[in-house]
Amino acid sequence: MQEPLYIAEFLGWLDNFINYGALLNKYTSDDHIFSLEPERDLVQKFGSPEKAVPSVHIAGSKGKGSVAKMLACILDEATGGPISIFASPHVYEFRERVCSARGFFTDEIYQTAIEELKKAVEIHHLEDISWYELVTAFGFLCARNVQAKYNVIETGCGGRLDATNIIKPELTIINRIELEHTALLGDTLEKIAGEKAGIIKPGVPLLVSRQAKESVLDVFRRTAGKLGAPIYFVEEACEISNIHYANSSMHVDISGKLFQQPLSLDLKMFGEKQAENAALAAMAAKILLPEVAESEIERGLSRASLVGRFERRGKVILDGAHTPESIKQTLDILDKLYPNQKCNLLFAAVDGKDLEHIVPLFREKFEKVYLTVPGSMKDGKLENTERYFQKNQIQFSASENFSEIIKEAIEATQDDQKLLAIGSFYLLEKVVAALP
Repeated sequence: MQEPLYIAEFLGWLDNFINYGALLNKYTSDDHIFSLEPERDLVQKFGSPEKAVPSVHIAGSKGKGSVAKMLACILDEATGGPISIFASPHVYEFRERVCSARGFFTDEIYQTAIEELKKAVEIHHLEDISWYELVTAFGFLCARNVQAKYNVIETGCGGRLDATNIIKPELTIINRIELEHTALLGDTLEKIAGEKAGIIKPGVPLLVSRQAKESVLDVFRRTAGKLGAPIYFVEEACEISNIHYANSSMHVDISGKLFQQPLSLDLKMFGEKQAENAALAAMAAKILLPEVAESEIERGLSRASLVGRFERRGKVILDGAHTPESIKQTLDILDKLYPNQKCNLLFAAVDGKDLEHIVPLFREKFEKVYLTVPGSMKDGKLENTERYFQKNQIQFSASENFSEIIKEAIEATQDDQKLLAIGSFYLLEKVVAALP
């Protein structure tokens, strides 16, 4: 996907500033690399654009992007939009990080925000600001300049000290918590939950998804109680039922005390976790806009999709899943949507992935298997991947020339077949570039 020249130039300019997101594994909490003060100081240079648009703040280890897109689409249906989204990371194109529920903003919106940002950095000599802090301010500027009705904002790493946490939102949402970035956020689910709970604000409603442990929920209860924040739990307030696949979509029924009638949904996002995310987004919409019609919620959720998450482009299916659990879920969806269709596999993984438990999931499922490396930006030792496929007696074709093997895999897949490209978001970018 070709980025506009001005975006490429903007990214080149941003590369002059430290990008902690690309270096997280090198730091621990003792390094104190995060603080809200630089972001607060930066946005004041623009008249505090984060205050110009009502916002929703979303934290969590998994599902933030799905809930953000789902909620943004509902709000777009209910208000007529525009609804701004601030997300990370991007899959194919930087503008995915700052966009609307209906797609990218106009070039004028992006270019105006870029000029504002560059001018402030130059005038105030802000050489020590970070890449992510600049991008966060860029998101605030775009939302203000487009006069968004709402700005749906994901945190990056953690929550308490994430640059986005300078906002005073209308609603906070915390999705599933998993062990992640443990050196920075803590080595238990409860410690990580404490960091995510840092987005809870005094008196602002909090919506919490299903969690792995009751002790994680207790962290949120205590924090919300101290701050007088009304708290809602999806698993207590919603019932999810009748999940099945038909006509290339996933049907879900959701009922609960916030809804005047049960929701009957047909989603473009698949799997039980996405059904839970849809319930979370539907509840969020009702908390924000109690008068929103159930039909508007249904229409909004039917529109919502994300690039790189079981994304269908003709005969090719693109999925960035790279853990045993997420790949297992993708394969289950593939079986349910295309039970009688022959499928081929294109797989690549960065170093450190759990190939011992991933590769057995592919046994006896695919006609042809193609292995490569995930592009040139991330390390991925092909011989290591090959060894696990050999161990599991899966025949394959392999090449470190990812362009060559991607082309071969696409051409070998007939129009009545499917090619599943999976294992790394870096691989997906290369596949999309090769599609006719």
